Amino acid sequence: WLSMVQLDENRFLTELGRMYERHKSSGSVWVTMKCSNGKPRSRTREYPREEYKCLVRAVAGKAGKGGKPGKKKEIATMVGTVQFPKFQQAMIVIMKANMDALKKKEKMRKA
Repeated sequence: WLSMVQLDENRFLTELGRMYERHKSSGSVWVTMKCSNGKPRSRTREYPREEYKCLVRAVAGKAGKGGKPGKKKEIATMVGTVQFPKFQQAMIVIMKANMDALKKKEKMRKA
């Protein structure tokens, strides 16, 4: 987590688009989402639902061989519940625009 860069929503979307462009010919981009309140976990205390946000992370690149650090870029942002639908629509547009590098799966013929 030390190398992960925390960005605002608009900057995150811009960087996500750049990640997809850089890794279009080779490599992968992983996007994950998690409900978080930005506080350490506590078993005894329950937090109100309004405090929770969505933590969105994107990782691109590969880890190094033999336990060495590789060229891996990690970005993250926290999105509130009010802004999330708008953020999600913008992220979907970016992801769909970069799905053209996927290869079609060949159909098996039955003999």
